[in-house]
Amino acid sequence: MKMTCLAVLLLSTLAQAAPPSLVDDFEFEDNRRTERFVSAFLGGATLLAGPIAIGYAAAPPAVSCFGFRCANELPQALGTLAGVSAFTAGAAIPFTLMGGRAGAGFSYLGGAAGFATGLVLLSIVTAATHEPWLQRMPVAGAGLLLGLTSVGSALGLDWRDQALRAGAVPWSAGRAWLTGLAFWLPLAGFGAITALVTTMVPYGPAQLGTAVGLSTISVSGAAAIGFLVHRAMKGKASWWAMALGTVGGVAAGALMGALLYLAPPSSAPTAGGEMLYPLLGVGVTLMLAGPSVATEWSNAANSAPAFSYDDEPTETDAPSSAKSRGLGVELFPAGFGLAGRF
Repeated sequence: MKMTCLAVLLLSTLAQAAPPSLVDDFEFEDNRRTERFVSAFLGGATLLAGPIAIGYAAAPPAVSCFGFRCANELPQALGTLAGVSAFTAGAAIPFTLMGGRAGAGFSYLGGAAGFATGLVLLSIVTAATHEPWLQRMPVAGAGLLLGLTSVGSALGLDWRDQALRAGAVPWSAGRAWLTGLAFWLPLAGFGAITALVTTMVPYGPAQLGTAVGLSTISVSGAAAIGFLVHRAMKGKASWWAMALGTVGGVAAGALMGALLYLAPPSSAPTAGGEMLYPLLGVGVTLMLAGPSVATEWSNAANSAPAFSYDDEPTETDAPSSAKSRGLGVELFPAGFGLAGRF
């Protein structure tokens, strides 16, 4: 009986001695995590599936085109475009209203990752059955894409939210947009000049060398402009982040295009499959976002306070210092990935 009383007294003493912010923050901030995730999932799924379903309902029946069966997918294309544009807001708005801290961009990137995962699975089904999934299991396949896209969107928001709560450095949306524009707009101009000059060179090794040389100069010049804009807006990204983001963005866009080719959720665009265009736009968006994402990621890595397990927390900085947040980064691997140094 005495031991029980001593144990209760010890526990109550420790509870009172614990830093209040270290206890209250995690309990208060995470007590609605499941609700935020579910609301983001339902909001994204509703605004993604709703416009697409309306587009399918409004689509006219297939008609005969010179003896072939052709489908007019313009209503589906418009519905898909509306759904792809709206599902990010559908997930991010309720997530934010319920106390989430993640930006809407992570909803889009997470949804794109979920959609790509669904295409990978459906391409495996197509290869295993030697029949396009759109013909073999259209409803189940569409449901799989919808579910994985919505789950990916909610996971992207939750992943980033937990990282921010653990002490990750926030990203600047305005700086990310301007950095991307400062890279891609000059690159488009330099690319046009490169194409024009290359056509003036006689066909052969000289033309190939001119194209490679001018392309290298164009990409390097555009990267330098984008990097200078990032630095001018008080960014701290490393110089190589722009190049890494460009390569990564192009790879992500190419991967999305390849998956849409291997497991297309529509017929070919030349056969009336206009619904592919907004989906290809997802790949283009990923490509364009590459430099912006890489520079903000590098900026967060270079701005994050250093953390060492050898650091001894003191009484003054234990409740809410960078060290306690650094421990949170270790507890949440996603936050470590965003805030840790490359």
